[in-house]
This record gives sequence, structure tokens and C-alpha cells, in this order.
Amino acid sequence: MSESKKRRHPSRPSGGPFDPLATPVRPWFSLAGQPWVPQTDVAESEEFILIRMEVAGISMDELSVTQEEQTIVVQGYRSPPPREEHCSYQLMEIQYGPFERVFEFPASLELEEITATYDAGFLNIRIRKTAKAPRKPISLRIKVQEES
Repeated sequence: MSESKKRRHPSRPSGGPFDPLATPVRPWFSLAGQPWVPQTDVAESEEFILIRMEVAGISMDELSVTQEEQTIVVQGYRSPPPREEHCSYQLMEIQYGPFERVFEFPASLELEEITATYDAGFLNIRIRKTAKAPRKPISLRIKVQEES
């Protein structure tokens, strides 16, 4: 097969990732870039709402879940790994730095009964539904428990 007909990975320069003469690949994410947004699933049953957020590599000390009235705010920081000496990255897809997600809910949730657990890189927040009348608005920090 001729050189011009070989298939290339679109993120690699034509000379390949280790060719010293190849044009450098511009990283897709800058460590000094904007806050990132973790992938999140929100599920609902008759009894509760579940927020499941992918936050692998984040220390429990760098993770915060707070509630203010009908809003849940999840904030955190993923520290970048130490840089390897004499190494230039060819691809950077893992996002580092601060993040924040805000979820607003209707008054029919029992926001005083929220549980948050961290297991295998996922933050799971469970909010029980209620048929009671809404209570006086409250603000609180929710303790994240690590599942064993």
C-alpha cells in the first residue's frame, strides 16, 4: 500500500506520534482551561431520584455536595498527575481542575433526606420523594460516605 493510502488516526500527525519531525498535536484540553463537567446520569423511580456522577480520581477531600433550598450543588477538583520528564503528550482526554454541577428540583422532594456515597469513581446522590407540603427552605452540606 502506498504511503498516501495508509489510514491514519485523525488525532496523530502524518509522521506518527513518535516522529520527532512530525507537527506537534495541539492538546484538546489545557490544564489552565475552563471548569469541566463530569458525565452524569439522573434516574427517577416512584420513591426517589438518583444522580450518578462519574468523578474518578477525585479525592473525597476535594468533593463537596451542598443543598440550598431546592438546589443541589456538586463541586470538586481533580488534580493533574505529576508531569513526566522529557515527555510531550500526544493526546489528552482526561480533564483536570475544578468542576461544578447544579441540579434544581421541585418542592416535592424530601431534600432533608439526601444520601451521597462514593464508590469506584462514581458519586451517587439519592433524594427521597415526598407527598408532604414543602418545608421551610434550608441550606446544608451533605456528607459523602465512601462505600466499602
